[in-house]
Amino acid sequence: MSEPKPLQPSDQQRIARVDVVGANKDLWRSLRPKLLQMVNAVLNTTIDHDKNTTIAEEAKKLTSQMLEHVRRRLQREGLENDKIEAEIATLYAERTEKLANAEKASAEAAAIRQRSALQKLVEVLCLTEAMLVGDESEEAILFGRQIKTFRDLVKEMNLLAES
Repeated sequence: MSEPKPLQPSDQQRIARVDVVGANKDLWRSLRPKLLQMVNAVLNTTIDHDKNTTIAEEAKKLTSQMLEHVRRRLQREGLENDKIEAEIATLYAERTEKLANAEKASAEAAAIRQRSALQKLVEVLCLTEAMLVGDESEEAILFGRQIKTFRDLVKEMNLLAES
């Protein structure tokens, strides 16, 4: 089997090229010109009588139209990809905003729980301080001072609106 010849510039103008080798080389050499004549006859057959165009001319037009269709399709897909990319960016921005809002709400809830717990602690310490009134033991006086210092610190740091 012989290697196909590289395409020459003149070959690029042809519609098709077929390289075939038969089992019997002598028979193939005698039939090859007839086959080429038949192929050329088919390609030169008028297919559109209104426009007087041949199969070869219509095949060239068809391949050009297919190539143009593919180019337009690829451009449209590029635009579709841009649209999809923009939609993804929008969804990502919305998701990021929702996450930020959720984190903010979580932080606010934690601050409310902390403030509530601190409020309860201050209330319990106030009740404890009230219970210590009248107790003149050194331990009660020291504990009362510690409670007052804690309450003053909470007030000074403005940890509660009312303390």
